[in-house]
Amino acid sequence: MRDVAKHAGVSLATVSRVLSGSETVDAQLAQRVAETVAELGYMGNTTGRILRRQVADTWAVVLPDLQIPFFGSLVSAIEETAVAHGISLMVHSTGENPQREQTYLRRAVEGRVAGIVLAATSNETDLSMVLNSGTPFVQVDRASERHTVHGVFMNNDKGGELAADHFFAQRYRRPACIATVPTITSTEHRLRGFTKRLREIGLDLPEELIRRVPMRPEAAEMATRSLLAQAPNLRPDCIFATNGHACAGAFLAIGRNGQAPFPRVGLIGSDDEVWMRMVTPSVTTLAQPVREMGRMAAEMLVAQASGIGGRGQLVVLPPSLLIRESTPRLID
Repeated sequence: MRDVAKHAGVSLATVSRVLSGSETVDAQLAQRVAETVAELGYMGNTTGRILRRQVADTWAVVLPDLQIPFFGSLVSAIEETAVAHGISLMVHSTGENPQREQTYLRRAVEGRVAGIVLAATSNETDLSMVLNSGTPFVQVDRASERHTVHGVFMNNDKGGELAADHFFAQRYRRPACIATVPTITSTEHRLRGFTKRLREIGLDLPEELIRRVPMRPEAAEMATRSLLAQAPNLRPDCIFATNGHACAGAFLAIGRNGQAPFPRVGLIGSDDEVWMRMVTPSVTTLAQPVREMGRMAAEMLVAQASGIGGRGQLVVLPPSLLIRESTPRLID
């Protein structure tokens, strides 16, 4: 920066203000500094700036699986707010691995990032290291229930209730569910709301009709095939899939098990993935307000960095049920 100031014939303070984006510098001086920066090939020392300011202009976003479209959309929404505040993103995918998750969180804290957004791999994820560091922190979509921290979530219990109500209204009476491991809060709460509402409207969901599978479409497909292979009096007439991978697998199994174009097995998925609108029949699904979730999570980080609000602010957004062709009304 001293070289730039010398060559441009301005003060070091002027160079600093121009490089930080200040609009208080005379336009001609700013142009002269910009031309000198380009001529000398100047690049800022990010490490030095972190050491001086004790914080990086970066947020760490730690997510379970970037192959899931929901999380890609979430990153995009977070980034919009981040860019508006001069923040860049460092995105990590844990692959549903708790050890890898802890490694990324530790690196974020040690790197003195300006904030962390986490969708936890488990409701038992240990956040002590992050919270003790004082780093602005927000959970989104999935939560660790060991700590009370800022978070933005969909009302997943309500989502499960909407699925149960729609099946009942369409005259389905033998529901089943393709779920994942119980330590993932978002999908577990959808299952909880689904079973609770079924009991209230007089339907039963026995344990043998709840299939828990890994977060892979092929596992959900195999589980669905086993459900549909049961005797007619035990076979479900509708299936609720609590995540996008489960829905994809269930859709494949239902289509391959029945007559073209689709058997009389209703299907409700979770997350409005593009393929759900492109296939025949199109898939009824719970849609999360993903853009709003990402925006609000980012705004929480900005507020925390400004010293606004204490830990523990929770925002719970309503789900919506997008009704399509995979849940036709059954005719007796």
